[in-house]
Parts: sequence; structure tokens; C-alpha cells
Amino acid sequence: MNSLERMMAALNGQPVDQTPVAIHHFLVTGRYAGFDDLGQWLQDGDMLAAGQLASWRELRHDALLIENGVTAMAQALGSEIVYPKSIPPHVRRPLLADGLEGLDHLRVPDPRTAHPLCEVLKAVRICRRETQDKVFIMGRADQGPNALAMALRGPEQWLMDLMDPDQDALVTRVLELTTACCTRYALALLEAGAHGSCIGGAGVSVLSPQLYMQREWPHQRSWCQAVRDAGGRAFVHACGNEQAILDDMADTGAHSLELAPDTPLTAVRELMLRLTPVLGMLSPILFEQGTTDELRDHVRRTLKMFAGCSRFIIGPGCALPVDSPLENLAAFVDEVRRYPAS
Repeated sequence: MNSLERMMAALNGQPVDQTPVAIHHFLVTGRYAGFDDLGQWLQDGDMLAAGQLASWRELRHDALLIENGVTAMAQALGSEIVYPKSIPPHVRRPLLADGLEGLDHLRVPDPRTAHPLCEVLKAVRICRRETQDKVFIMGRADQGPNALAMALRGPEQWLMDLMDPDQDALVTRVLELTTACCTRYALALLEAGAHGSCIGGAGVSVLSPQLYMQREWPHQRSWCQAVRDAGGRAFVHACGNEQAILDDMADTGAHSLELAPDTPLTAVRELMLRLTPVLGMLSPILFEQGTTDELRDHVRRTLKMFAGCSRFIIGPGCALPVDSPLENLAAFVDEVRRYPAS
């Protein structure tokens, strides 16, 4: 099997020769190409692609997870974004900080022309061409509906808006807009050559289960259906302990969930055996702060827990910190490759 075949088999619950490897390390990839200014390379499609390809040629992982951070769509909508040299970009001031009424001035951006979305599309096109269908290309569609709303409004204020009945109509309009933004971007990424896309969801680490079902789940489901209808593979990411809503997340229609080790591994194993592939389950902090021996042990224990689960794609459960040692990434891939899928 090549990497693309391995990923597709896992997403379909079919036998694989080895557990597929995906590395959420976009903040690290530029170092493989010799780039030292994070703020520069994250805004340049050629540099984004060069980092992804240099990393893949050295590590030979099975999926390229291509993005430029969690503020791309907020920037495309008009937010002022700060791009430091050595830490991830962030919103300087929420675009709707003064009130949801500012929504009237917002329109869904065209990813083909809006910066930096167009640069990510360029990176996807280059990576698809250079890898020649040997590896799975995931063009990540930035933040999901509520996460994007938080970037536009501010996290605390958005959560207050969700709980305020007087804001109900405006909240609904915001989520309709953010869902449309995520969807248009994902479809553009697929058109550029991505095999799949992902959104960063707001799970119960942010919302109550009730709010998740009311204000996030319908929009995730709509996004997943649009990606499926376009022939792509849909991934939904969540950062915290999502045990309470695992079945609901699977019911969005996602081809795979992206989960962190905060969610109990026993619950994730049971979900994979019944329903849905999962990508992740390794600690990003261990990649950054652990030794190669500690990381290898973490990989072995995780593979042992998920033995017999053909729907498992192993990788860090969230984006790796920018200063994660490169030797840890090499040790991770090497350790996974030591074990045939069971």
C-alpha cells in the first residue's frame, strides 16, 4: 500500500498493512525547508508547500495536513491578524468586538482571491502535484462555525451571546455566515486537489452538551454533507475530553474525528470498533517536551490499546508546538513503522 491507499482504507474501515501516520505539524514544517520566520512562511503558498514536502520526504508520513493557523478565515473576513516570527498568528482585536450588528458588513470571502486562503490553496495544488497521488492531502478549512465566531467576537463574549435570548436571532445569523465561510473554503480546497478537509469544532470542552447539539452539531453536519457531496473526506477536530458527545460527533457524517488524548482511550476504541475512524490520540506536549524514548513508549502503548481497530490513524491530537524537536517526529514515525497493523 502507498500512503494514500493506506489512509483511504482506514477511512473506509478496511484492512491496512500499517497504522496510517498523520502529523499535525504545520508550525514545524518550515524548519525542514530551512525557514526561520514563521510569520512569513505561513502567508506564502510556495513556502507552505516547500515545508510540507521537505517534511514528507524525510519522514514519509501518510497525510499532509495543510493550513496556516486558526485565524485564516477571520483574516479573510477583515480581522487584523498578528504574525509573529516565532509563535502562531493571533487576532489583534475581534472584528465584532463592538457588537454583532457589525455582521451586516461581512460577506463570505472567495478563497481563490482572499488572503491568506488563496496561499493555502496554492500550497495544496503544489503538494498534490508533487506527491502524485502517493499521499493523502488534507486541506484544512480553518475553524468550525463556533470557533470562527469566537475569533470574530472574542471567546468570552461569544459564549455570553450564546446564552443571551435577546441575541438569538443575531447568533443564528453569525453561525449561518461562519458555516457558509467554512463550507466555501473546504470546497475550494477540494477543487485545488485536497482529498479531504477538516474544521476545528467546539466540543464540550467549550460548550455544554445541550449547546453543542443546538448550536454546533447542525452546522458541523451541514459542512460534512457538503464535503461528502463534493467527493471529499470530512474530518471534525475537537481538542478536549469529548466522551459525552462522541456518538453525536460521529453522527455529523464525518468520515473521521480528530481527537486528543483527553478523551478516554477506552471510549475512543469502542467508537472506532462500532462507527467511525479516529485520527490522533497522542499528546502534543510529549512531542515538545518528552524524550524520544518517552515518545516511543507513548506510541507503543497507544498502538497496543487500539490493536485490531482498522479505523485508527495515529498522530498528535492537536497541532504540535513550533519548537517540537525534529528528532521526536522522526522517532514517532519510526516507532509506528515497526509494527504491522493487527
